[in-house]
Amino acid sequence: MPLLGIDVGGTNLRGAIVDESGKVLSSHEERTPIDDVALLVDAIDEIVSKLHRDAGCSASACGIGFPGIIDSSQGLVFYSPNLPNFVDLALSELLCDRLGIDVYLGNDANLAALGEMWLGAGSDKSSFVHITLGTGLGSGLIINRKPFWGGSGYAAELGHLTVQPDGEICACGKRGCLEAYCSASGLCSRALRCRSDGIASQMWDMMGDDDSRLNPQLIDQAALNGDALACRLLSEAGKYLGIAMAALCDTCGIHVALLGGRMVNMKFDIIKVARDEANERSLLARTREFSVEKAALGDMAGCIGAVRYALDCSVG
Repeated sequence: MPLLGIDVGGTNLRGAIVDESGKVLSSHEERTPIDDVALLVDAIDEIVSKLHRDAGCSASACGIGFPGIIDSSQGLVFYSPNLPNFVDLALSELLCDRLGIDVYLGNDANLAALGEMWLGAGSDKSSFVHITLGTGLGSGLIINRKPFWGGSGYAAELGHLTVQPDGEICACGKRGCLEAYCSASGLCSRALRCRSDGIASQMWDMMGDDDSRLNPQLIDQAALNGDALACRLLSEAGKYLGIAMAALCDTCGIHVALLGGRMVNMKFDIIKVARDEANERSLLARTREFSVEKAALGDMAGCIGAVRYALDCSVG
C-alpha cells in the first residue's frame, strides 16, 4: 500500500511515494510557493501527479508536514512564522478535496522526528530530540518510542525557546529565539545587520551586489577562509543550540539529539560546538553525557515521517 509524504518547507517543497516497508518509489523537489494558498495547493497537486507517474502506482493516503503551529486533529495550520501568509488554513480539507484521498497534517519537524525513529538514526533509540536546521529551526521529541506533542499538540518548539533575552528579532516577532541565531534565515539576517553596522567581512565581497547569494554555505566558506565575523556567527549559532539542548536535557531527561538539515553538512563543526556547550551547561549531563549525532535521512526525513504518520493514522 503506497502512501504519499509531502514536506512543505520555508524554502523547498518535497514529495515522495513510499511503500509500507519504507522503500521510496518516487520523489520530487521544487521551490515552495510562499505567497498564495492556491499556488501552494496547485504545486502540491502537480507534484503528486508527477510522483504517481514516476512510481507507476497511486497512493492510498497522504501525510503532510507543515512548519508552524498545527492542529493535527482538525487539519489546520494556525500560524507559521516562516510562511506568514498561511493563517487559519484548513489545509487537510483543501488537499483532500483536490487529491481525492485522506490527508493527515502534522508539524513538519515532528514528522521528521517520526521518520528518523522509523527508518533513520533514531531507529535504535528509545528517546531523542530531532532538530532540523533549515530556513527556520524545527524540533520534534520522541519519548519511549512515541512522538510527544504535548497536551496542546504544539510541544517541542525549541526554535522559539528564548536563549538571549532582548536579543535578535525572530521571524515570529519575539526577541532572542534560538531560531534567530541558529537557522539559515537567522544566520543571514544577523550577517546583513552586521553589514549595515559597518562590520568588515569578506562575505560582502563574496556576495557582490546580490544579497540573495548570502546563505549558510557562503558564511561557512568565509569562516573556512578565516573570516572573523563568519566564525563568530557560526560559533554563536552552535553555542545557543547547545544552551537549548541543555535546557531540554534537564527538563525532559533526554540525552540524545539528532541534527538534520543542510547546515549540519557545513565544514564548520556545529555539532561539536553544540555538544560541548550542552554538556558544560546541563546538570543531568553529569550522570550521562549528552550525545549529538547527525541524522540519517537527510532531506527525505520529512517525507518519510509524513508517510509513517499517514500509515499510523489510516490504520489507527
